[in-house]
Amino acid sequence: MKSVIIVLALLLLIINASGQKNFQPGMIKKNDGSIVNGWIDYREWERNPKKIKFNEMKDAPSVEYTTNDLLSFEISGKETYEKAIVSRDMRPVEVDELTTTENNIDITDTVFLREEGTFLH
Repeated sequence: MKSVIIVLALLLLIINASGQKNFQPGMIKKNDGSIVNGWIDYREWERNPKKIKFNEMKDAPSVEYTTNDLLSFEISGKETYEKAIVSRDMRPVEVDELTTTENNIDITDTVFLREEGTFLH
């Protein structure tokens, strides 16, 4: 019985840790060109994010922004992302899923691309 309680406690701890917010100072550039300083829920993304959570004040409610809303955003001193329209090749990359057909399967998508350098320069 004790081992079940310990396992459940560990699972709850892991779920709580992965759901915690990590608001870092940053700025967003809206589609109209206006720049807003505030706090971005920084997730150290392995893949480019499709949306971010932003607060103008650290303890204020979050507003979610997507590629439809922003031109770019920056987590101060860490990463800068800029909106871009890209073409993605959707052909399989796993060896056992490869086919002999030559058809291209390209999808156009709007994403935030991580870039080197400074924000808004």
